[in-house]
Amino acid sequence: MTPGIMPNGLFWTSQMPTTSMRFDRKGNWANFKVKNYPLVESYVFGGPITVHAQVDIDVRWRANGPSASRGKGASVDPADPAAFEGDFRPARATGRVNGSRPGLDFVATNLDSADYYGSIGPMQNGVYLT
Repeated sequence: MTPGIMPNGLFWTSQMPTTSMRFDRKGNWANFKVKNYPLVESYVFGGPITVHAQVDIDVRWRANGPSASRGKGASVDPADPAAFEGDFRPARATGRVNGSRPGLDFVATNLDSADYYGSIGPMQNGVYLT
């Protein structure tokens, strides 16, 4: 795993194992779970000092409303923010995250989107629109 900014401009991203995401094809629920996932921690964004870290993440989404279609797909310029298509349902997300690196452990339990916004649903964007 390489810290910093990737050649394509993304940062603070990491490819997750395909087995970490499970979902109901009807759009009722989804679960994301990784255990002891290795990361590189940097004390300053892009800084020269890095240490190895690991994180456990367990997040669950449960749909609680009807779906709504969003986006304009390929009918707009590919650079337009609306160049996607999806059917999204409002959802409540709950979860737990914990991690560690040398000298620091943290735990965030009872994470809940009840006072915010969550959604779940299939989406296509980018090359998948063609």
